[in-house]
Amino acid sequence: MTLLVQTWRDPRSIVATISRLARDVDPAMPLLDVQTLAQRVGAATRQERLVALLSTLFGGLALVLAAVGLYGITAYAVARRRAEFGVRLALGASPGGLRRLILFEGLTLVALGLVVGLVAAGATAQTLSHLLFGLQPIDPAAFGIAAATLVSVATIAAYLPAREAAQVDPIVALRSE
Repeated sequence: MTLLVQTWRDPRSIVATISRLARDVDPAMPLLDVQTLAQRVGAATRQERLVALLSTLFGGLALVLAAVGLYGITAYAVARRRAEFGVRLALGASPGGLRRLILFEGLTLVALGLVVGLVAAGATAQTLSHLLFGLQPIDPAAFGIAAATLVSVATIAAYLPAREAAQVDPIVALRSE
């Protein structure tokens, strides 16, 4: 038998009262497995919460790896083109223009990856739509937030080498050649 009791107080505070009342009705009735509704719901959704937590952790790790990768590629390209940037600055290019150039090149890679990723995510969501209970397979808000987060992190990762490129001393860069 299951007994469900609704209370406005702390549910654990009335367990003793319910146990006493149950013994008054039937002294042989054992009171086993007393749980609050929150505990029952928590136990029922434990696996789903674990999968959600792991998905979040792996997604965060993927975001960090993408940012580090983009930073590394952009920093390497900036280091290899240091003399070119020195010549550009010596010929009158503005540091802001140089930063925009590097950012544009870095974010072009991100835009290409974002388009491919959104198409792949949409196809995967449609394929797995039978597992999404009560949810739309393609949620524009979720896809938009994910894309905006990726673009924001990628902008920061590409800006750091772009800032370094804009600070190249033209004389030093030309002498190193």
